[in-house]
Amino acid sequence: MEAGESVIIEVLLLSAEVTVANDTYRSSLNISYITPARATLRPSLRMSSLPFHMSVGEAQNILVFPFRLESTLRVGEVDMHDIYVFNIGNSPEGQTFDEFGGYLLPETDDDVWNDGVDTKYSNNSVWAELDSPSATGSQICTNTNVDFDSLDTNCKVKNDRTFKKYRVKFSAENNVSRIDPYDYSIRVKTTDNEEVNINFKLTITAGETDASTSTIAPADLNNTELVVGSTLVVQVFGKDKLGGPRED
Repeated sequence: MEAGESVIIEVLLLSAEVTVANDTYRSSLNISYITPARATLRPSLRMSSLPFHMSVGEAQNILVFPFRLESTLRVGEVDMHDIYVFNIGNSPEGQTFDEFGGYLLPETDDDVWNDGVDTKYSNNSVWAELDSPSATGSQICTNTNVDFDSLDTNCKVKNDRTFKKYRVKFSAENNVSRIDPYDYSIRVKTTDNEEVNINFKLTITAGETDASTSTIAPADLNNTELVVGSTLVVQVFGKDKLGGPRED
């Protein structure tokens, strides 16, 4: 390798290849290298060891995909994502679990949904919201005080190769562009007390120039007088739909 060059080494950890749950597996990657020098002496061989630890827990009955929803939008744009919830449980005797109930919950127990489930998560304007149940056919259940037997059928997930689908809309319609992304997580919790976190991340960049929010100086050109031989300088301050910096 020449000076300034780099190489990426990927290490794949496969929890499906181990047979013992609730255990930690340890290994290391040893790298041998030499650093060339202008001296006539032969450079020595050096070693570097990179440790890897993998903690394996018991498999859950719930399988959620994907674990992360991410979009980059310009001001004024929207994007849709789907969350899929599967029941893949098996009992120790080899019999499948029929079904479990599922709830969609805020990031922590201290958080609450605002305005129902079509809600803002963590900022003053809605940037991520659960779409209406009619869009996917899966009812959104949020009350963990409702036991399994009392749950609506649409809140239960069967182990029959079917799934529940929830749609999430990312919106940059009412949120200004900024360097830091909007970030939040929700939880999918089952009546078996299994829980999976799903992270939301939205990066909003500047939108197109909007005439209604852009300004010029001087503001009133109609009443501006010019003397022969003078120069009029007009400044245009282009802004996007929400009054933020424009992309062009």
